[in-house]
Amino acid sequence: MFPDEKYMTLKSNDDDIKFAFLSYLDFNRGCPCQHMNTDSEETTHSLFENNKLNFSSLVPQPNALQTLPESNLENNINSNSNYDFLPNSTSPIRILNACPYVDAIDVYIDNSIIQTKLGFGESTPYTHAPVYNSKITIYKSGDNTKPLLENALNFLGKKIYTLAIFEENNKFHIFPIIDDIPSNLRYSLSIKFVNLLAYSPLLTLALEDGKPLFQYVKYKEITNYFLLPDEECCFNIYDNNYNLKSIKHPSTLFEPNNHYTIFILGDVTMPNSIRTAIYKDNKNY
Repeated sequence: MFPDEKYMTLKSNDDDIKFAFLSYLDFNRGCPCQHMNTDSEETTHSLFENNKLNFSSLVPQPNALQTLPESNLENNINSNSNYDFLPNSTSPIRILNACPYVDAIDVYIDNSIIQTKLGFGESTPYTHAPVYNSKITIYKSGDNTKPLLENALNFLGKKIYTLAIFEENNKFHIFPIIDDIPSNLRYSLSIKFVNLLAYSPLLTLALEDGKPLFQYVKYKEITNYFLLPDEECCFNIYDNNYNLKSIKHPSTLFEPNNHYTIFILGDVTMPNSIRTAIYKDNKNY
């Protein structure tokens, strides 16, 4: 069994900002680890000021961070390494419903139901799936006549995954996120940020006092982990031209010596769909 998931916020100081930048230089992006359920309060916030979006803010900034290029994401799954396909080898995975266009989904792995009525912004618990040829099937909740998505995947050995389900160009896709904690952060409190807000401008995640933790985070970008010294904190998410209303998350307690991922989800053309969700990442294979 894995611990319950909770929605959290963050806090830090100038030394932490420096650490986040150094971590960006030293580590690859994409590492979370430990589960939570979604019984906790979830907040939905609009990024729009008077329901209007300045689309000029969608132009990428020249100094945008590039931590995990999309071209590398496919290397997170479907590897052909013999190391990955050891007999009976499994990887912990969880499924995140990142699609605002369907009310809820039913999740199957290798034809076994994992969870029904998984709402938008909700995640399944971590479950162990074979690293070789795991079949992920997603249905619209209550209708198993035709899958929205059906993929057979090979996972990298000794890796932990969040698989975000999203829709793009009228087709459902899987966005793989490796949830592994860097060894030097394993016994500390840390957090990372994933931008899954469709048509998103470049976003900054900052403390309530304005100190940025992550800057210029584009759509489908995954930050590295950021070391947090405090267990109670608040944060804001806003676009870097300040044209959009910021998302404010209330003060929340983190559990010490654990690791979290903050997701921003939704579609900027659908203001009511925009929300944040924070999940505790699994630390064990």
